[in-house]
Amino acid sequence: LYPALALLVAYGSEGAVSWLATRQLVLSRVGVAALVGFSIFCLSDRVVHRSHYTGGSFGPVALAAQQELLQPHGSVLIEGTARWPWTYYESSRVRLTFSAEYNTGFAPLSTHRRVVVMPGTIIEGGYDPAGAVKQLSTATSTLYVRSDDWPSLGDPLASAFRQRCWHVTKRSHPSGYLLEWLRRTC
Repeated sequence: LYPALALLVAYGSEGAVSWLATRQLVLSRVGVAALVGFSIFCLSDRVVHRSHYTGGSFGPVALAAQQELLQPHGSVLIEGTARWPWTYYESSRVRLTFSAEYNTGFAPLSTHRRVVVMPGTIIEGGYDPAGAVKQLSTATSTLYVRSDDWPSLGDPLASAFRQRCWHVTKRSHPSGYLLEWLRRTC
């Protein structure tokens, strides 16, 4: 969508500038200068600010998850805010669940027995932190992955982890994500 939109804007801008050039040389120069200035502003804004879409560099997340899954009783819990990047980059096969409770009408679930993907986020219906943590019942350690795009929502799974004797042993913040390694203590 964005490349097509950019082409339409460029085509329209070029047409407008050509029309002005035939009418008045000064107006065409002002138009070109404004277009160049706006383009520079947009490019510099893109360089300075990261995208607001969930995610960032997924490489460190994938490496941490693979290392956790190498542990005999290790597991990975993907919170709903990171479900799409996880599904795109790390899952070779997924199951889909369909529900009007999810913003998209469907959500991915993992087919890996030691990976739990929460199908929704805290703002979607059916969000079940206790149910997600309960699925980790055979694990002794887990890597909890979520995006860092919604810091005002806090950590909705913290209470569910504490109730099931999980405690954070390490935290990491690669670009776009929050990672927590947890160990079960009872």
